[in-house]
Amino acid sequence: MPDIKEIETIIVAGGNSTRLSGVDKLEIKIQDKTVLNIVIKDATEKIFVVGKKRSTSKNVQWVEDLTQNGGPAVGVFSGLKYVKSEYVLLLAGDQPFIGEYVKELCTKAVKNGAWLVTPDGVGQPLASCVKSSELRLALEESGGVNVSLNQLLGKMDLIEIPVDKSVIQDLDTWADVAKVLRGDVDMTDGWLKNVAQNLGIDKEILDTDKILDLTREVAHNIERKAAPLTTFLLGYAAGKKDVSKEQLHELITKIENAVSQWKEKDND
Repeated sequence: MPDIKEIETIIVAGGNSTRLSGVDKLEIKIQDKTVLNIVIKDATEKIFVVGKKRSTSKNVQWVEDLTQNGGPAVGVFSGLKYVKSEYVLLLAGDQPFIGEYVKELCTKAVKNGAWLVTPDGVGQPLASCVKSSELRLALEESGGVNVSLNQLLGKMDLIEIPVDKSVIQDLDTWADVAKVLRGDVDMTDGWLKNVAQNLGIDKEILDTDKILDLTREVAHNIERKAAPLTTFLLGYAAGKKDVSKEQLHELITKIENAVSQWKEKDND
């Protein structure tokens, strides 16, 4: 039975998030951790991430796709070049709920390996632990190009681990993101990414804490209905002048000063 510490991990983190209008789904936060960092946290010790570099909470080795936009099988083949362990754990960068099954996948991976299987009988290739040599042999000729990873692993007689579909929930669409974040204590980051994308603006200009502080200050010291209208005027002014984040801070300060002056006038 393989030791989880001796099993290396490939995380497939490519793709263009086309159904999220280009927003990087792996950077969406769940309880203040990005989706990719959640997957990384639950992986084994040695990790190869196939895709563009992103900020991560622990050290990983970044790997480029040997064939750009070639799909999951190409991503796995690209990572296999660096794998030295007998078995390799295969994960998707946008499936944050598999973590509790990592140990079971690794310990049950005898012979050719094991994978998670949903109630409809569908095996999950990016939720599997597979014998590295067999995987190399299966991908060697094609390099993963035009290969269905599901069909390929389906022929390897893997041990099946039954799971609910919620375990392999990914983030392909905004509906998927909403479903995942609905149980989160804070879905603000994902929602704001969605709104910014729909409006064709850069969400990064936002200083969420400062704007929320300003909204509270206006609501408390002026009146509640003035708060959203004030932030609308702030946004309108920022857009009209095409301001930087620093200039946005200056606009916020002007409004804060106006609130202070209003309070002083009210106290006269």
